[in-house]
Amino acid sequence: MFGDSFIGKVGLLLLAASILTSASASTQTTVLPTARTTLSMGVYKALPTSFAKIHRNYLTPSVSTITMGAVSILFYVLFTLVSSNLLTALIGSVGLMIAFYYGLTGFACVWFYRKDLTKSARDFMMRGVIPLLGGVILLVVFIYGLIQYAKPDWLTDDDGNNVTIFGFGAVAVVGIGALVLGVVVMIVWWLLSPDFFRGRTLSRRSSADLVLAPPTAVDPMFGLPDSGDMPTVIAPDLSNLPPGETAVNPETGEEFTKEHQS
Repeated sequence: MFGDSFIGKVGLLLLAASILTSASASTQTTVLPTARTTLSMGVYKALPTSFAKIHRNYLTPSVSTITMGAVSILFYVLFTLVSSNLLTALIGSVGLMIAFYYGLTGFACVWFYRKDLTKSARDFMMRGVIPLLGGVILLVVFIYGLIQYAKPDWLTDDDGNNVTIFGFGAVAVVGIGALVLGVVVMIVWWLLSPDFFRGRTLSRRSSADLVLAPPTAVDPMFGLPDSGDMPTVIAPDLSNLPPGETAVNPETGEEFTKEHQS
């Protein structure tokens, strides 16, 4: 009897630990990618520059992480209070938004490198064909998913009743509503700070972007933030340069500090 009870308690503890670690991982996957997205947007003034701030010790996007965590909590609490079915619809609609912005990224890649596509076969494939193919596939997935989610009987509650908004499936309505909200926020920020939208903060640069000077004597190089040993990209106005740190132009080796800027 003692053995069975002990094994049962251990099993419950392992189950609880598994659920907690899974919940923690899910929380991190909600906050971390969005925080780094808003970090990049803050660097190039697509969002307020406060989103580009980087923690001096950990070199992580501090304001972006806190803000996106708070927004996630707000949406979770709000949708839970309104209806658990609405929260389910919100979770289901994430796939629509992912297909939308990843597909849009594919098309944007082709447009951004449109003048380089004929330079080599590699450029044509890697900067043209593959991103375009990815964008088309995700566009098809988005449209197909939207049609399916919009069906009134796609989502049902525990009593078997259809969960709908305005007669359409709640998943589709919540997904489109989130995209429309994003467009509204974009327009508002466009009116308040149009530099990014007019191409003044994100030009056709590559290795000329400033990067955070490495703590050891290695050659600075351009790369994405948090990608192995790649350095962190610094905004042209040094707005996300941690106090006391130095930014480097990889092409010229010129160093910049906030004291140098002033």
